[in-house]
This record gives sequence, C-alpha cells and structure tokens, in this order.
Amino acid sequence: MNFIKSNKWTSRLWIVFIVNSVLFSLFLFAVNGEKETSGVYGLRFLQFDAWQDSWGPMYQAIEHLREHPDIPIYTELFFNQKTKFQYPLSSLVLLDLFQQAADIAQVTLFKVLNMASWIFVILSGVASWFILRESHRKTNSGDNVNLASLIPVLAITITFYPLAKSYTLGQIQTTITMLVSLSILAWQWKKPWLAGIFLGICCAIKPQWGVVILWGLLRKEWKFVITSSLTFGVLTLIAVGMYGFQNYLDYLPAVSFMGQRGESYFPNQSVNGLINRILFNGDNLKWHADGFPPYNPTVYGITVIAALIILGFALFWKRNKKADAFCLALLILSLTISSPIAWEHHHGILLPIFALIAPVCTSQKPSGKYTVAFLSTAFFLSSQRLNFTRIFANTYLNFLQSYLFFGAVIVLWLLYKAIQFQQPDSDLSQQKRS
Repeated sequence: MNFIKSNKWTSRLWIVFIVNSVLFSLFLFAVNGEKETSGVYGLRFLQFDAWQDSWGPMYQAIEHLREHPDIPIYTELFFNQKTKFQYPLSSLVLLDLFQQAADIAQVTLFKVLNMASWIFVILSGVASWFILRESHRKTNSGDNVNLASLIPVLAITITFYPLAKSYTLGQIQTTITMLVSLSILAWQWKKPWLAGIFLGICCAIKPQWGVVILWGLLRKEWKFVITSSLTFGVLTLIAVGMYGFQNYLDYLPAVSFMGQRGESYFPNQSVNGLINRILFNGDNLKWHADGFPPYNPTVYGITVIAALIILGFALFWKRNKKADAFCLALLILSLTISSPIAWEHHHGILLPIFALIAPVCTSQKPSGKYTVAFLSTAFFLSSQRLNFTRIFANTYLNFLQSYLFFGAVIVLWLLYKAIQFQQPDSDLSQQKRS
C-alpha cells in the first residue's frame, strides 16, 4: 500500500502540473488570448492532433531515391527544390524498410508514425518517472517516489511544451527524446551497453551526436563505445548499401551550408539562434521553408567557438570521475544547445534531465536548498511557449526570445553542480562498471 499511497513527491508533482500547465496557461489566455500554451498542446496530444513535419520530407527523400537513384539527393532536394530535408540517409533506413515491408500508402504511413510517436511520448514519461525514482533513491532523502506519482509525471509529460510540440509537428525528434530518456535510465541501471544502442540510433539520425562515442572513449566505457559504434555503423553501412556512397557524400555540402547559417526564427533556441537575432540577421518571426538567414561571419564564428567551449567542457571536465547518468545527460544537453539549429522541440530531452536532477536539487543536503529556485525557473522557461516575447523581435531586447535556451543553460549549470555534488574524486581505472 505504501507504494501506491500519495506522498510528498506526488503532491509536489501535482503542484507543478497545476501551476505550470493549467494555471499559467489560463493566465496567458486571459491576458492576451494566447492559444499556444503547454495546456493547449497537451489537449492536442490527447486528441491525436499531429502533422508530418519530419515524415513529409523523409518520405519525399525516399521517393526520390527510388525514382532517381542517379541524381544526388541533397543537391536536388535541399539546394534545387529548397526542401529542408536535413537528415542523413541513415535516418531513412528503418522507415524505408518498414514502408516496403508493410506496403502501405503515404497517408496510412503518416498515421502509423504519428501513433508510434504518441506512444513514444508516453514511454518518455514512464522512463522519466523511473529516472526520478532511481535518482531520488540515490539521494536517500525523504519519502520514496511511489507509483502514485506516475500519474502527475505523465500529466507533466504531455503538457511539457517542447515534447508536446514535437508530437503535434509529427517530428522524428519525439523518437530521439524517448531514446535519450531510455539511455539515461539504462545508465542508471548500470547497463551502458544498452544506452549505447539507444544513442547509436540517435547518431544515425543526428551524425553530430557521434561525439557521444568520443565521450565514451575518453572515459574508457568500452561496452558503451562498442554498442553505440556498432549501431551507428551498421545503420550507416546499410544506408550506403541501399542508397549509394555518392548520395551519402552529397550530405556534406548541405550540413556545411546549414552550419554556416543556422536559423534566426525564434524557435531556434541555440547559441546560433540567439546571435542571429541579436544581430538582426534574418527574419526571427516567420518560418521560411525555402531559405536560411544570410551567411554572417560573426554569427558563424561565435557559433563555432561556443560549440568548442560547451562541448570541450562536457568532454573533459572532471574526466577522472566515474561516468554516470549525470555526465551522460550533461553531454546530450551540451550537444543540443551548441548545435547551429536547436528547435524548441529538440529541447524535449530536458524532461528526463529534469527528472534526473530534481531529487538532488530538492534534497536537504548542502548546496541543495538554493538550487530549487534555479530548478523552478529553468522548468518554467523550458516547459511553456512564451509567445509574448515576440513583441521584442525588432528591438535590442530580442534576446528575451531565447527564454528556452536560457532555461537549458540553467539546467546545464545544475548538471555540473550535481556531478560535483554526487561524485567524489576517484581513480577512474579503479571504479569501472561491471
């Protein structure tokens, strides 16, 4: 009975849901008629209201590869047709094979993919609950996180704006968020090989995430390195076999083009988006499906320097400490905010990270109390869409449009604090996982 009986953690989570997802959504609607709130997106999720933001370009790419195998795909779609198909060919493998095996029409395929994404959101919530429970157990503080708390966790999950937005867009990022949630949980359960499989799939969708393999090498996490490398490598080799090596090489100019420009549109919550907007480089209020902001050497230079600093710290900071779920979460979040393009829905990965750090921040141990304010602020900034900040778009206060990015930066700082607090200095060679 104690496992299902409500406790302090359940009450706290219900308060978070009611205040943030219900009351603040109603406040935004009452003040300025705002309809793009976390509460509204939660209702859209429950109504299975989803588009095909990823599925459309991916299906178009598969059709092109089937019908015109000799025409370089990115040269044709990305540069000539101005279609923002931004994924590597390895991201198409599972979708292409499934579509061929099932032999279903495009409309049906999109419905199946969105239903899968709906389930993935729920799985992300369940995984986050397990992460919260495991993290709390290790802090040895207060009441246990029991089964009753799963209900408010799921309520928070479906109203967590970046994740709900990801689902309603019809985004493959929903899959990535689930895989990140499962990889953090796998690491907590001392199964780095399993985390490697999950993140290897992420690397096949986002090749820049290959940095996680370097991270594993630096920390001598061999099981993680082997499974992540094999998963990433096998999917890549299959893609090369299915679509040709030349088509794979054709991805490089597209990656370079995007990396040099990024996006100015305000949902790009990254260093690049912030600098583009501060310098008024491009339209920050309207999405341009067929274009990017003009190349600006200052924007590009700051983006590169910031990425090197952010990722450098994540890779090498306190490398003599045993790698744990906090270190893994730190690297994943660093990869996200340092990317030239990190849309709002890319920040859905913050949900399991909040579950990971909340018990540490709310514990009564030294340096825990004052971090609650930072945790609450970060959650508020990360879980809502604050559309009213658009009024600053054409002013020098447009940096306020990067509220979600600032929330993510606070979480990054909390992760550094958590790692320092959780782990004593030790000889890595003497504390390897079995």
